[in-house]
Amino acid sequence: MNPKKGRVASIALLAWLMLVMIFMIMLGTVNLEIFFILWLFGFLIILKLIDTPFSEPPYMQRLKKVVVAGIFIFGLLMAKKMMEIIVT
Repeated sequence: MNPKKGRVASIALLAWLMLVMIFMIMLGTVNLEIFFILWLFGFLIILKLIDTPFSEPPYMQRLKKVVVAGIFIFGLLMAKKMMEIIVT
């Protein structure tokens, strides 16, 4: 990956997370689950933007493993919320 491209992606993700956190603090609803889900969405968008169409470098394989882990955690969070809704 071009170092400049990686730096821009990192700065974009950091800016997104800071914006999310500022809005959560302003609204007074700091929730780690919502923050994680919004981080995952931002990470997926940035990953899609830096993905190369014809080759898959090793760093993309590692990032895709992070995405799989994030989606698994997202599924667990959704299952937990569904169980809370069903029980109440």
